[in-house]
Amino acid sequence: MAKGFLDIRRMRYVLSVADHGSVSAAARALNVAQPALSYHLGEIERLIGGMLFERKPTGMELTLLGHLFVGHAAEIIDRIDEAEGDILRQSACKTMRETIRLAIIPSLASTLTPALYASFSKLMPDYSLHVIDARTAFADELVRTDKADVAVQLTEATQSSEEPLAWEDLYCVTHSSHGSGDMSLAQVAGSNLILPSSGNPLRQFFEDAARKHQLIANIHMEVDGFEPRKRVVRAGFGTTVIGARSINAEQLGPDLVARRIVEPTLQRPIMLKSRRGLAPDLRAKIREALVAAFE
Repeated sequence: MAKGFLDIRRMRYVLSVADHGSVSAAARALNVAQPALSYHLGEIERLIGGMLFERKPTGMELTLLGHLFVGHAAEIIDRIDEAEGDILRQSACKTMRETIRLAIIPSLASTLTPALYASFSKLMPDYSLHVIDARTAFADELVRTDKADVAVQLTEATQSSEEPLAWEDLYCVTHSSHGSGDMSLAQVAGSNLILPSSGNPLRQFFEDAARKHQLIANIHMEVDGFEPRKRVVRAGFGTTVIGARSINAEQLGPDLVARRIVEPTLQRPIMLKSRRGLAPDLRAKIREALVAAFE
């Protein structure tokens, strides 16, 4: 008796003959010529050294050896079909790729998006990235309702138990006619400040810093959104405050200057917030990619 007779194709042939009860019916179901199927059955029986079927006028009936063969063959074929299905499903998942939905405030999105895509492509190549331009309150809502997986936010580090993704210095944006170079916190607080409305994280951070140093921020005008604030500053109505990572020379243009705030230097944390139920290992990978993007 020779080993190696459990050929997958021939096992399927035997199973089909057992199911249909005749070689001719099995040949039609398999789309195989009947002489070829008969040949393969004969070869299997020759290799085994015993008969799998009794040829009767009523059809093909399994022998005791045939029942043993069919039992093992059916189990093997089922396992093969299951394995092929799992592999094909995994292949489809790799092709379609899972999407990471990242909400980020507009001022950061405008300058960091290329770095984000580069970082995620390198560190999480099996995922696609969907960047959602969303202000803090909207980003909170997206994460809370599971419409975003994570949000990059400018909140107090004390509100989280983990380290910030990064820190950024604050700058004062002024008209170029007002000079250049660093500005003290006292100078910025005393200027005609154009800041977002009350409750905005940037404004809250700046006002808290001013109060900490016995200063009162002179809020001259409330304008939400960095782009509108730039236009007001460009028109000569005052100054505004922005994080270093949101500064882009092309966006500022020749009329505006970003001047670092000193005495003291103001740094705010960039934090990560994630939706409930996000897998810890996936969150760790996302955090790693974000940290790399901020470097």
